[in-house]
Amino acid sequence: MERIETPDTTGRTAVPANVSESEEIDLTPIRTYWQLVRQRFVRHRLAVIALVVLAILVTLAIVVPLATGDLYQDTNFARSRGPATLEAPLGYDRLGINLFVRLMKATQTSLIIGLAAVMIIVGIGTFVGAIAGYAGGWLDNLLMRMVDVV
Repeated sequence: MERIETPDTTGRTAVPANVSESEEIDLTPIRTYWQLVRQRFVRHRLAVIALVVLAILVTLAIVVPLATGDLYQDTNFARSRGPATLEAPLGYDRLGINLFVRLMKATQTSLIIGLAAVMIIVGIGTFVGAIAGYAGGWLDNLLMRMVDVV
């Protein structure tokens, strides 16, 4: 069986021949585009705070209505305009409905409407962009001006 020579067993080094021993070689790792984006994002405090707040809102909007079920519709006039408790951190409205649960249900509805609007706009934009890119010429200019007006 023959022995296969690898860079480790040949005695050669990884230093190029045109580099003198007194020169230092920069061995810092090369960062990818997304690593640079993440590093720049983390340095921006307000962006990080906004992301944390958005993540909390989305999590609450998903978890609270699932955990409470139809509690946002349950009326109890005995609790009408009741104070805040552990069960209802924002208290109750004039119909005796838990305001925190209603707020989270409204947040969930707003997020669904917002995501649906974004998906529709991305679909329309992709369609118009594909037509403009395929046809080119005067149709591209016309569609570009129409989008500028909108």
